[in-house]
Amino acid sequence: MRGYSNILAQVYWHAPQFWPIAVVAAVILLGAVVILYPAQLRLVPWPWRMVLPALRVTAVLALVAALLKPVILRQASAEERGAVLILVDRSRSMGIVDNARTSAQLVALADALGKLPPKVRSDAPTALAADLERLRTSAANVRGAQEDLDYARVSGRDIEVRQKRLKALADVYAQSASGLAEKAAALPRAEELAKRLSDLAHVPDTASRDAWRGKVPEQIAAAVAAVATFGDNADSELYESNADVRSACDAIAANTRFSLVEQALLRPGGVVASAGKDAEVRGYSLAGDVTPLELMHGNQVASSLNTTPDGDESKLTEGIVRAIGGMPVRAVVLFSDGRQVGGDPTIVSGLTPLGVPVFTVSAAAAEPPRDVSFASVSVPSSVFAGQSIRVKAELRHNGFDDVPLQLHCTVGNEQQVRTITLRDNKPATAEFTFRMSAEGEQKVHLEFPALTIDAKDPRKSEDPAKVAHKSEDPRKAEASTDNNEVDRWVKVVHDPMKVLLVAGAPTWDYQYLKKTLARLSGLSELKLTDIVLDPANPHLYLSTKDIRGQDVVVLFDVPVAACDAARWGAIEHVAHVTGGSVIIVAGDAPLPIQENSGNILARELLPFKPTFKPVWKTWPGNEPSFHFVPTADAESMELFKLPSEGRGNEPDAAARRWEQLPGCFRFLQLPEVHDANFKTEARALMVEEESRLPVLTEMRLDGWAGRAFFLGLDETWRWRFKAGERDQEHFWRQLIQHASENPYFKHDGPLALDADKVSAAPGEIINVRARINEEIPPP
Repeated sequence: MRGYSNILAQVYWHAPQFWPIAVVAAVILLGAVVILYPAQLRLVPWPWRMVLPALRVTAVLALVAALLKPVILRQASAEERGAVLILVDRSRSMGIVDNARTSAQLVALADALGKLPPKVRSDAPTALAADLERLRTSAANVRGAQEDLDYARVSGRDIEVRQKRLKALADVYAQSASGLAEKAAALPRAEELAKRLSDLAHVPDTASRDAWRGKVPEQIAAAVAAVATFGDNADSELYESNADVRSACDAIAANTRFSLVEQALLRPGGVVASAGKDAEVRGYSLAGDVTPLELMHGNQVASSLNTTPDGDESKLTEGIVRAIGGMPVRAVVLFSDGRQVGGDPTIVSGLTPLGVPVFTVSAAAAEPPRDVSFASVSVPSSVFAGQSIRVKAELRHNGFDDVPLQLHCTVGNEQQVRTITLRDNKPATAEFTFRMSAEGEQKVHLEFPALTIDAKDPRKSEDPAKVAHKSEDPRKAEASTDNNEVDRWVKVVHDPMKVLLVAGAPTWDYQYLKKTLARLSGLSELKLTDIVLDPANPHLYLSTKDIRGQDVVVLFDVPVAACDAARWGAIEHVAHVTGGSVIIVAGDAPLPIQENSGNILARELLPFKPTFKPVWKTWPGNEPSFHFVPTADAESMELFKLPSEGRGNEPDAAARRWEQLPGCFRFLQLPEVHDANFKTEARALMVEEESRLPVLTEMRLDGWAGRAFFLGLDETWRWRFKAGERDQEHFWRQLIQHASENPYFKHDGPLALDADKVSAAPGEIINVRARINEEIPPP
C-alpha cells in the first residue's frame, strides 16, 4: 500500500546558530532536575510527585525554543491565496493604432509577442542592460561604504574593517566594469558602445568621493543610453535585412492597442497561460462599467476576448476596486493606455489596506500617435433669429508638420471652408461666421478629411500636395478618423432680441448706439424701441407690459421723475423675473436715488448703497487722459476683445489694445464693489487704468433671473477719433449681446421654457429653466 503525507505546517528556526548553547543548557538543567528533585519529593504522594519535575522540564524546553526562535507557518491553499485578476481597458482610445512606432520598436514588440523566428533577434542588448543595472547597484554600494568609512573615522571605531570592505566593493565594481568592456569589444559595429563601456573600466580611486557621486553615475547613464541606441540600431538593421521579420513587424504595426493586448493575453505561452498554471485567473473589461471576460474555456485559453473598445469612459481606479469586490485576490494586472476619463483618480488608494499588488502594463507606445483631432469647439448655445454666430474650432495635432488642412463647417445649407496649416505641434484655430435666419434647432457640423503623410521625412517636402496624400500604410495615416468630425447644436429663437433705449437727453453715446442698433434692427437681428424724453416733461409713457417684454433695457441719464413706481417696477421685473438685463448709463442728471422714497433703483439696480453719493472725476488738463481697461477676470470676455488694426473683426490678443484708445475727460467715481456687507454679487468688468476704480459693473442678486449693469462713463464716443466707429460700436454691440444672455427657446403665451442642451447622452445632467412673463398669468 502506497503512503502519502499531508503537510499541515512548516517550522522555521530563526536562530539556528544558537543550537549548541540550547543543547548544553537543556542537558545541564535536565540533569539538575533528575539529581535534585527526587530527594525533595520523597514525602509527596506518587501521582503528584512528577508534577513539579514535569513543569521544570517544560520550562527548560520553552527556554530552548526561545533561543532557537521557531516560527510555524501553514501554507495557504489556492483558494486562500486568491485569484489573479486581469483587467483590460475597453475605452475608445484602446481602439487606435499607434502609428508613430519606429521599426526598432516594432521588432521589440513582435519579439515580445512571439512573432519572430526563433533566435533571429540578438539578446546581447538585453543582457548588457541587465549587467549595467547590477553595475549601478555596485557603484551605490561603493558610495555607501565610503559613508560608512567616514562615520568610522569620526567615531574612531572599526576603521580598518571599513577600509577593507570599501576596497572589496570597489574591486567588485572594477571586475564587473572590465567584464562589460570585454563583452562590448566582441560585438560587431559597436564602437560607441565599446567606448562608453571602456570608460567604466577606468575606476576612480576609492578616496575620490566626488567621482563616485558624480562621474561614475554619469558614465553608467551614458552607457545605458549607448546600449539602448545599439539595440535600436540592431533591431532596425534586422528589420531592413530580414524579410520575415519585416513582414511580422508590418503586421503588428496595423494592430490596435486592444488587439495587441488580446494577443499578449491569449497567445500560446502568454499571460493567461502562464498565470493559470498555479492560480485561478479571472478577467474583466473596464470602461464606464466592469464586465467579466471569458479568458478560459475549460482548461483551454480562449481564442478572443469577445469584446470591443467602445467605452466612452475609462474609470480605471474605480474599476479596479469594483472588480475586486471583496473577493480574495492574489494580484491585479491592468492593461491600459493610461488615459482615465471619468471617475475618481484617488480611489485606488483604497487598495492599500487589502495588500493587493497592482501591476500596470502600458498598451500605448512611448510616443503619442500621429493624429489630428478637435481640441475644442466654441459655439453659442442659443441666439435670436437674424443674429450671427461665431464658430471657433481649435485642432490639436501630433506628427504633422507644415501640412495644409481644409476645415469644413456646415450650418443648414451653408458651408464654409478654411485652410489652415499644422505646424510645430501647436494648436491650430479657425473661425466661421454664420447668420442664423431659420428658427429651431440648428446643427453645426465641423469636419476635415483624413490626412496621410510621408512618414520617412515629411519636413523635407516643400510641396503641400506631396505631403498630404492617401496611403494604405497605417503608419502614414492618422491613428483614428473617428475624431475628425464633431456636431454642435444652436437654438435659434424665432422672436428677435428686444432692446429698449431710453435717454434723458440725446447724448452722443445714445445717438451712436441708436444708429448701430437701428442698422441691426433693419437686418432683423433685433427689435429696437428708442425713446428720448422731453426735457420739459421728462416722463416715460411706455406701458408696463411693453417694458416687461424687453430683453435689454438701456437707460441713458434717465432722471428719477421720468418713471412712476409702476414703470420702475416693470424695469426691475426685466432683471428680476424675465431674465433680461438693465444697463444704467450715468450722465449730467442726478442719478435716480432717493434715500427715503423707496425707489427701486436705490435698493436693487445700483451697485452701491443709497447713502453713497458718486461724483464725477474730471481731468484737469486740456487733453482727455483717462483710459479704461478690463479687469483681469473680464479681459477674456468677447465684450473686451476689440477688433485688430487693419484686420477686420478678428480679435486681438494684446491687452494693450484698450490702453491705445483715445482718452476721456471724466468718469463717475464708484466705490469698491466687493463690499462684504452689501451686494457681494457685484463685480467690476472695467476700471480706470490709474486708480483702478470701477466704471463698468455687473450684478446679479440672489433669486434674480437677470442682471443689472452700471456704466459710469458717457464719453465712449471719443473712441471714434482714431479708428472711426469700429471700437465704440464693437463695445456697445458686445455689451448688448452679453447683457441679453441666452434667450428662452420655447414660448407659449406668458410661459417660456429652455434647456441648456438640445441633445444629451444617457445619464447626462441638463439644466432646465422656465419663466412667467406676467405677474398674474391666465389659467
